[in-house]
Amino acid sequence: MRRRLVTVLCATPLAVCLLLCWVSVRGGLIGLNDGFARDVIRPDRLDWLHYGVRTRPSGLEISWRRDTYLDASTFKQDTIGWETRTWGGSDLRPNFDEDTFPRLKRFGFAFGRRQFLNGPKIAVSDWAVRIPWWAMAVLMLLLHGLVMLRGFRAQRGINWRSVGRCGACGYDLRASAERCPECGAPPHASVIAAS
Repeated sequence: MRRRLVTVLCATPLAVCLLLCWVSVRGGLIGLNDGFARDVIRPDRLDWLHYGVRTRPSGLEISWRRDTYLDASTFKQDTIGWETRTWGGSDLRPNFDEDTFPRLKRFGFAFGRRQFLNGPKIAVSDWAVRIPWWAMAVLMLLLHGLVMLRGFRAQRGINWRSVGRCGACGYDLRASAERCPECGAPPHASVIAAS
């Protein structure tokens, strides 16, 4: 049972990593400009939220924008006919800064953050980020490596305990069954808790 659990824990991040690599090379599991953009009208706070996620050839884009109205009459005038709804990812319009982070831009990252007044009665705050596919694949590979390392340590501790050794350090416990004289761990201590 434990070996199956270790195998599943090791294989799941690898499968997700391979899926992300396939998405980046093949052109998409969900397609370009797929995703969602959502408009949320909040009359109690006098603001209009527009946020969403979409896929691009260069990576995943996340965007968030809030228009805060300082006057209730302007809010009612601008939101006539609008309601809270979800759109397709092609309706997402992220704004990226062109002059910031030039080194990261070479690797496919993009960032944007703005705060300004749109007229005398509307305060706008928005940000956007683009994460390239390769960065997500590398992150998943690192997570996969960590999970595999912990899985291998746990399996090694199980194997050591089955032959009468300490599960944390591998010291021979046949002479001392109460506690490991090397590391002080109890005889049935978990190797994951000890590492």
